[in-house]
Amino acid sequence: MIKLTRSASLPCRPEQGGTIAMQINQRGWRATAGAAAVLAAATLLAGCGGEVDSQSSPDAKPTEKEPRVITFLMSDLQNAYAKDMQPGDPYVKELSRLSGYSLKYEFLDHNSYSQQLTLRFASGQLPDVIFTASIDNPSHPNAVENGIFTELGPLIDKYGPNLKKHIPKEAWDSPNVSKDGKIYAIPSFSAAYPSSRVIYTRQDWLDKLGMKTPKSLDDFLAYFEAVKQNDVNGNGDPNDEIPFYARENLGYSEAFFGYFGVFPGIWTYKDGQMRPDLIDPRMKDAVSFYKLLYDKGYMNRDVFTTKSGDWFNNISAGKAGMWLHDVQNFMSSFNPDTKFPNQSGVKLDMLGGPVRADGKSYLYPESTGIKNVFVIPSSVKHPEEMIQFFDWAWSDDAQKEKFFSFGIKDVNYTEKDGQVSGIRRRPSTRIKTRSASTSLCSIRWGTPGCPISLFRSTGTRI
Repeated sequence: MIKLTRSASLPCRPEQGGTIAMQINQRGWRATAGAAAVLAAATLLAGCGGEVDSQSSPDAKPTEKEPRVITFLMSDLQNAYAKDMQPGDPYVKELSRLSGYSLKYEFLDHNSYSQQLTLRFASGQLPDVIFTASIDNPSHPNAVENGIFTELGPLIDKYGPNLKKHIPKEAWDSPNVSKDGKIYAIPSFSAAYPSSRVIYTRQDWLDKLGMKTPKSLDDFLAYFEAVKQNDVNGNGDPNDEIPFYARENLGYSEAFFGYFGVFPGIWTYKDGQMRPDLIDPRMKDAVSFYKLLYDKGYMNRDVFTTKSGDWFNNISAGKAGMWLHDVQNFMSSFNPDTKFPNQSGVKLDMLGGPVRADGKSYLYPESTGIKNVFVIPSSVKHPEEMIQFFDWAWSDDAQKEKFFSFGIKDVNYTEKDGQVSGIRRRPSTRIKTRSASTSLCSIRWGTPGCPISLFRSTGTRI
């Protein structure tokens, strides 16, 4: 459990004491495979570093020939920095310098990314690398069967030793990545593997109501009733608060299925057979509980038609008392400092699922951790160069690790005798939250080298 508080605006400043030994979490940024990672690093650092101009790092060295251009097509994942990224972005330039490639990113609006992907595939005008949900994404149906994607297995065997070393076999075998034993994509992982969902709760509303953090199912129901009966957002309308805010198809709304031991879309191996949870008798109890939430007005009446954009907007407007989403989306979607305008004292808490009588808490099923994938169209003439770039992205290259940990030298940090100091970054918050398997995941927010600060650019499912 963690308290996330809206604080006063703080200037960016060096770490207390002025010096910090360089500590790099290698797995943290590798899984973003460079393209999305540079966005996250820039998002975190650009607003808090020294003035960043279009000049390369002082360490930049001239090259004898123009580097190979690699073009990426990606969703902006509702990231403000991606939406406003300009040509000559200093972080893209620095990543290009470090990797030895000239990297070009095209970010499309996340809310319409699937539709725009369909149009791009129909046009045949494809870049070198495409960011997509899986190789069988409905935005590009039958792409594998129609030979639109490059088979990557032989190229990875020859040019990707770091990819093979660091990405587990289970990920390569995922249907998001492979088909008929052949690899067609490079996976991008979630920050909070093996499960990233948490229940966001308005802690300031709990405080105002004089209530403790909900633990049992009855505690959750008591909180919902209190939110329903009181004008906790203080806008004068006692009827506009939504105790538990859900959205269409119960997407990002499955917070209570785990309590009953079932989950939509999951199959369980039992008695020598694979059986869908949908026909498990306990599913009836879970559905009945959601009906209770609906009947009592603890959920929004328009749950079956609430679109993603409206859902985010109403949370930001201070109308939701509790909702479910990924932990890595805190900074981009639910940061009390930036995402709740004209509201003071906003505090959030992150919770696991309700605690059962046996003392266990289940929120969300474990997964392979794959959120999205990168594919290379078969029209690319030299796909081995893309593989070499991704292999570098997963390597132990010290300068690359330092860039994603601290930013650009002499802009975001200084270095002397191997010691990094003067780091300019946002204040950090340490969080601990319980996943579906009840294992603790401790992640440091807001630190450039931390996995969560990098993965959040790929944390949203397309």
